[in-house]
Amino acid sequence: MPEIISLGGFNELVKAKYGWMIYKKNDTYIGSSIREYGEWSSGEIEIIKQLVEPSDVVIELGSNIGSHTLPIAQLVPEGLVYAFEPQNLIFLNLCANISINSITNCICEKFALSDSINGNLHALK
Repeated sequence: MPEIISLGGFNELVKAKYGWMIYKKNDTYIGSSIREYGEWSSGEIEIIKQLVEPSDVVIELGSNIGSHTLPIAQLVPEGLVYAFEPQNLIFLNLCANISINSITNCICEKFALSDSINGNLHALK
């Protein structure tokens, strides 16, 4: 089990599989998985590894705290990741996780994207 560093309040920091991760210590799903296994949903990451190329541009909707964003950014070192997360506290953790891992090919945006009846994407701030 990796060393867990309390950051006070509801945040903890751990050296996870793809880098340092700040997560909410009371998060039953993603936080617990990162704490216990150092990653979240490894099967999805394995599929993503088969789909992306080093120079791809990836749009990630609902990035949460970046548990997929970090490995995706590492998989596309010559590309770019656009990470969208609308929930403020979770967005702040996403930005922190990108920053503490010195990820330079990721742009984080705090809004949701949703399709409409006619299939066009709409940004919801």
